[in-house]
Amino acid sequence: DPVTLLGAVAGATSHLGLAATVSTGPHHPYSVVRQLSSLDYMSGGRVGWNIVTGHLRGEHRAYGLPELPHDERYDRAEEYMEICNQLWDSVGEGAVIADKQSGIFADPAKIAKVSHQGKYFNCNTVAPALPSPQGRPVLFQAGSSGRGQQFAMKHADVVFAIQPNVAGMKKFMNDFHASAAQCGRSPAPGVTFGI
Repeated sequence: DPVTLLGAVAGATSHLGLAATVSTGPHHPYSVVRQLSSLDYMSGGRVGWNIVTGHLRGEHRAYGLPELPHDERYDRAEEYMEICNQLWDSVGEGAVIADKQSGIFADPAKIAKVSHQGKYFNCNTVAPALPSPQGRPVLFQAGSSGRGQQFAMKHADVVFAIQPNVAGMKKFMNDFHASAAQCGRSPAPGVTFGI
């Protein structure tokens, strides 16, 4: 399990950034936020998440889930990320006081409850882990289809561009920017393309 390995590697290093590929397919957003945010907090903000929508048939069978069509996987992932972002944003700046003398751990006025009732998920809670220095893990995505590229533009800090040569990379970049223009978007400020 890549998340388990991150904990071991994080404990043995101090400057290395670590990212795990975790599917939105079988896991609830709360569980992924809890796992990755805990590691991100404990590692001092060195954890990232490569978001995949779970295209493997065996993964769906293992969890007893229906295999969704390609674009619907991304529709589901959009709702997934909506919940993740709400959870990451639910603990406001200065919310955690952790004052042993007064016995006050947090200021409830600075903590927002997530109350999500959606098509694919329900979630009623607050953040399951303390926020890391940057508030959430670094988000990676490798969308290669038009729908995947739209998802990456909206959510990713880093876009994997898995191409075998420079010509393939140029085509990917042109397709990515064309996709952005079609949906009236541009890559998020600071988005990095990883080769």
